[in-house]
Amino acid sequence: MAYSFPTFSNEAVFKLYTLQYTNANFATIQEILTIGEALIPDLEAVVNFGIEHIGNFADDNYNSAVCHALLMLSELRATSAFPTIEKFMRQSEEDIEFWLGDTNFTIMPRILAYCGSDAVDELCAMFYDTTLTRTHQQYIGDALAWIGKLFPEKRERIVEIFHSYLRSDIHQPILPAQMQSEPYGGFPVTHNDEDFSTLICITLGTLGYHELRKDIEWFWAEWKAFPGITKLSDIQQDFDNPANVEKIELLSGEPLAAIYEWIDQTFYQVRNYSHKYRLDNIPGGLAKKDSTSTTLVWTEPKIGRNDPCPVDGIKKFKKCCGAKGHSTCQKM
Repeated sequence: MAYSFPTFSNEAVFKLYTLQYTNANFATIQEILTIGEALIPDLEAVVNFGIEHIGNFADDNYNSAVCHALLMLSELRATSAFPTIEKFMRQSEEDIEFWLGDTNFTIMPRILAYCGSDAVDELCAMFYDTTLTRTHQQYIGDALAWIGKLFPEKRERIVEIFHSYLRSDIHQPILPAQMQSEPYGGFPVTHNDEDFSTLICITLGTLGYHELRKDIEWFWAEWKAFPGITKLSDIQQDFDNPANVEKIELLSGEPLAAIYEWIDQTFYQVRNYSHKYRLDNIPGGLAKKDSTSTTLVWTEPKIGRNDPCPVDGIKKFKKCCGAKGHSTCQKM
């Protein structure tokens, strides 16, 4: 190891650098969490150390430690750690995805919601911060919506924030010329980013913000929502049918055990493609050129940039070997 880890008050924190996100490893997470609030400074140290040494983390186990620490801070409702969480959140989109992988849109709002529940005004300021990207603002918007859902005493303030947001003049009507769309992650997008505001409306509807129904309907009536993502009637159905509320792929209100189970089942299903889980130590999709050869050839269709990398098995190809230029990931 080319660097030294921080000095932790609780030696158990070192275990985070050896754990993945599987249910089997969650037992260790639970055991460490029994230490309680005394863990918070150590967990913050893990996060800060990761931010400072992001270029040095080549081993996936070390990468996982930061995510473990962030999830544990949220489980401890560590509002005192919000400055550290904000520092982490203000990294580039690529850096956040490096630490959280494709779980970022689920995990980041959870962390911000629980650790930022006493920092609503700070989150609101960040929500309007033009130096942050739409992705960052999506984390914050979802987190604010969840704070109003999880903490009833904060509800009135959250409703006020979104009422002002939806009625503000920062949203311009979408003109026919701006309705041109292009494929992006399966969704069409507008050139003026009003798809972001529309996604906020979807979240508010899904979480049952009845107080904002008229604001959302006005938003559509003023042509400020992008219909390429959803219809107003879909959001209205969520308001009209309580059974639809909370049908959202955000696990902010679930126990931490459910988060780990979700990561395990959703993202480790590609483990058969990873050499780390194969007895022959050969990444999935690759095979020996012949029985006596040590040369590996790609036996399946060319990997897409957003497909799981066969060498890592978890990160997207573009974030792993696609970025590093490993020949084993290329079609041969």
